Amino acid sequence: MDVALACTISRKDSMVMELLTSSPRIADIYSFCALSSIIEYAPGNMEDYVMPTKGYEPTQPPDEQEEVKDPTPINDYIKPMEKLEMALELAKGLAAMHGHSGGVIANVDVQIGQFCRGKDGLIKILDFNRAEVLLYDEEQEQYCTFSNGVPPDGSLRAPEEIIDAPLTEKIDVYTVGNVIYSILTGLLVNRDFSISQAHRRITHGKTEEIDANYFISRSPAEMALVKVIHWCWTFDANERPSIFQIVEFMEDEVRKNLNSSQDTVTTNHHH
Repeated sequence: MDVALACTISRKDSMVMELLTSSPRIADIYSFCALSSIIEYAPGNMEDYVMPTKGYEPTQPPDEQEEVKDPTPINDYIKPMEKLEMALELAKGLAAMHGHSGGVIANVDVQIGQFCRGKDGLIKILDFNRAEVLLYDEEQEQYCTFSNGVPPDGSLRAPEEIIDAPLTEKIDVYTVGNVIYSILTGLLVNRDFSISQAHRRITHGKTEEIDANYFISRSPAEMALVKVIHWCWTFDANERPSIFQIVEFMEDEVRKNLNSSQDTVTTNHHH
């Protein structure tokens, strides 16, 4: 990596961490010098926990391959309620950025590897090297859009990033949908496509197929995640929900699921 770029990236990381240091959902920064910064130790690797096979379907011998894909999540050892709570925590981290009191900060690079679980048990965002501090237009009384320039080289981007349209913090909402999809299934989006194929799919509004009938019969917590994922993947950024709406929806779902599980326990005790 070019040294000047590394320096800029490291400075941006440090600046954003400094701005957001009051949030328990953002890793704390303790000091920063040149290209190095000392930050909070967050040992819980989310990526390995959520995607045990690196986000791809485990390969099966040709004679054992099934005609119909088994919809059981690869990370079936994670309980549905834990998945819902993890997704809510991730969204709260982004909400701390979008709701920053000094103005909106977009993450611009939301993927599972940016999140780790801290020693305090909370999931935290660790990486801000592509973050964008949005400028505010006082005359129009709204935040200015920004641009990423040439189309990104990743297959985890929002549609508007790929066609180099004016961007807002809503790109984070689309891409957190990708992360929640991985939490639900243990798989990466666009895992079977090249970058150019993935870009074509994303710009044509094609997303991963999720077997809703399977999840609706399996658990309300996972079905709530299916709804959230589809909502995040709203193609038109203007129609896409804010991260605060996503957080509010999942908080309601967590409450409903906790109440219904307590009802079940009570009923069982009475029997």
